[in-house]
Parts: sequence; C-alpha cells; structure tokens
Amino acid sequence: MLQIIKQFSKGKHLATLGLTTLALAFGLTVVAPAASASAAVNCRVFTPVEDFYEAGRVASKIYYVPGSSVSGCKDINVRNVRNLNVSGDYCATFLVQMFPTSGGSFYTNPKKVCSKDPDGKGPKNGPVVPIATNVINGTKYRVIYDVENLDWRHTFQIVD
Repeated sequence: MLQIIKQFSKGKHLATLGLTTLALAFGLTVVAPAASASAAVNCRVFTPVEDFYEAGRVASKIYYVPGSSVSGCKDINVRNVRNLNVSGDYCATFLVQMFPTSGGSFYTNPKKVCSKDPDGKGPKNGPVVPIATNVINGTKYRVIYDVENLDWRHTFQIVD
C-alpha cells in the first residue's frame, strides 16, 4: 500500500494501475466507465393518424423510420392497443406495408397483438410488440390493422 501512495505522488496513471492491481488481487470488481449517452437507443413513440379504411382494414398515414443507418429500435412496434367501440377489447391484428426505395410495396405477415389492462382503465405504456423487424432507417411504411366491424376503430401507439 505504501508503494501505491508513492506511485500516486509520481503520477495518477501509475496510482490507478496500482489500485486496479490491488483491487484485482483482493477479488474486487473493477467497473469500467459507462457508455456515452449518445450510444443510448432512442425510439420514437407516437399515436398514428388514420389515413383510410378499405376491405376490413384501417391504414395509418405513411411514416418514415427516423435516422440514417439501422433504426435505434431496429423494429416497427405497437403498444397500448384498445378498441374504441368495445369495452375490454385490447387486441388487434396488425401488418405493415413497406415501400422500398426500389419502388412498389410489400406487406409483412399479420400479427395479433394484445395489450394488458392492469387497472381496468385501459393499457398505459404496455409491452412493446414488434410487427416488423430489422427495419432500415429512412424506410417508408404504414401500419394497418384489421377491424371486425366497419365502424370500429382502435387506438394504439407506434414505437419506431
């Protein structure tokens, strides 16, 4: 320990090395600095705007996944699903229409998503469920959900 104190007076780098060695010798854990805040994943959360109804499905307006490489979320997700016309119905079947930069469009496979109703007042910040995965940033898309009745509508959030 006396040598470490002497090394500290010679330079903090040597002291840091000595303290780290001492900690390892006694089986203590050395914690590395946390990653920078800029490395944190940021996902956008929003309630989509309805665009049209057609053949038993409601489509959102078109959105773009934010960013320039691979999405921070890497997926298009939904959460907090609620049927506005049927009390206690927190499920819907979703799919995503993708618009590649090469032209045309394609659809993901439909996926049933149910939100939980823990307090009897509807879902709040419920589980995030992916409906399209490994999505490249800048991708143009719309979220579509099935309805059982022409007049029914659902509310939900998109997380991308």
